[in-house]
Amino acid sequence: MSAAVEWELVGTLYGQRASFVSSLAAMLVTGGIAWLRLGNWLPVGWTAAATLVAALRLLDISAFQRRAGTDTPQRWARRFLIGAWTQGALWGAASLVLLTTDDAFTQFVVITVQTGFLAGAAARNNAVPTVALGQVYCTLLPLLAVCLLHPSHYYLLYAVVVVLEIAASVATVRYLHRQAAGLLMTSEQNVALLASLGAANTQLEAANARLQSLATTDGLTGVVNRRGLDAALDAEWSRISRDATHLAVLLVDIDFFKAYNDRFGHQAGDDCLRRVARCLSATVRRPSDLVARYGGEEFAVILPGTDHFGAIDMAERLRAAVQAMALPHPDNPGGIVTISVGAATLHASGSAATVPEELIALADKELYRAKQAGRNRVRCAA
Repeated sequence: MSAAVEWELVGTLYGQRASFVSSLAAMLVTGGIAWLRLGNWLPVGWTAAATLVAALRLLDISAFQRRAGTDTPQRWARRFLIGAWTQGALWGAASLVLLTTDDAFTQFVVITVQTGFLAGAAARNNAVPTVALGQVYCTLLPLLAVCLLHPSHYYLLYAVVVVLEIAASVATVRYLHRQAAGLLMTSEQNVALLASLGAANTQLEAANARLQSLATTDGLTGVVNRRGLDAALDAEWSRISRDATHLAVLLVDIDFFKAYNDRFGHQAGDDCLRRVARCLSATVRRPSDLVARYGGEEFAVILPGTDHFGAIDMAERLRAAVQAMALPHPDNPGGIVTISVGAATLHASGSAATVPEELIALADKELYRAKQAGRNRVRCAA
C-alpha cells in the first residue's frame, strides 16, 4: 500500500468532527440521565472524563489539519488509536452500571447508547482496522464480563448476544476495510495508469515528430530532403494562392562538383555538400524560407512572399556567401568552390496543380543559363 493511500485512509479518521461532537452529546446525555436516576457522583466523574477525552480528540483533528509535511500517516494513526481506545474503554466502563443499580431505565439507556456508539464507530473507523477493532473490544468485552457476573440469568442470555455482536462487528470492520482500501488502491492505480498513458502518448508524439523529421530531412546535409521540399512547395503555393502574393524558388548547383569528387574523393565531396548546405541555411534567415537538397549537388530554396528583385538579391547573397568560404577547388576556374543559381518568381495565378512544377522548371532553365554564362552566376526569370 502506497503512502498516498495510507494518508487517504488516515484522513477518513480525522474527517469526523461532526460525529465526535454527537458522541460527546451522547455521553453527556447518558451521564446526566444516570446521575439524575442514581443520585450519586459516579456518573458525574464518568461524564467529566468522557468530556475531556472528546475535547482532546477534537483538538487532535485540528492538529491533523495543520500537520507538517514531514509527518507520517502511521504517527497520526497511532494518535487517533489512543483517543479511540480510551473513549471505547470509557463506554466499556459504563457497563458497570448494570452491577451497581437495578434501575431498568438507566440500564436501558446505557446499553442502547453503547451499542449505537459502537455501530457508528465500526462503520467510521474501519479505514484503520486496529482502531475500530480496539473500540469493539474495549466497549464490548467489559459489557460481556458484566453480563457474566450479573446475578440475573437473563444477563447470561444477553452475554450470548454480546458475543455475537463482537463477532459481527469484527467481520464488518474487516469487510469495510477491504472495500475501502481496495477502492483507494484501484483509484490510485487508475491515476497511475492515466499518467503512464499520458507519458506514453507524449513519447509517442515525440517519436512521431522525430520520424516525421527524419522522413523529411536529408541524412547527409541535415537540410530538408526532396520529399519535404515537395510538401513545403505545395503548402506555400496553397497559401500564396489564398493571399494573392509572390513565391520565388532558387535552384543552386555547385560548380564542377564531379571534378571535385574525382580529385578529393567522395568523403571530401560529402563534406563539401554539408558545408555548402550550412552556408545556405545560415544566409537564408527568415523563418518562412526553406533550404532543401534537390538532388546530387543541387539545392533548392523556397522564398515565400518574394518578388523578382527580392529573389535576385537573395540569390546573389547565397552566391557570395559560398564564394566567401573559399573552399579550395583547383578544377574550378576561380580555384575555390562556387555555385550557380537559377531563380524564378511567380504571382499566384493559374492552376494550383501545375504552377509549382512550372516554377521549378523555370528556375531550372535559369540555372542552365547561369551555367552557360560561365558559372558562379545568378539568372532570374520574371
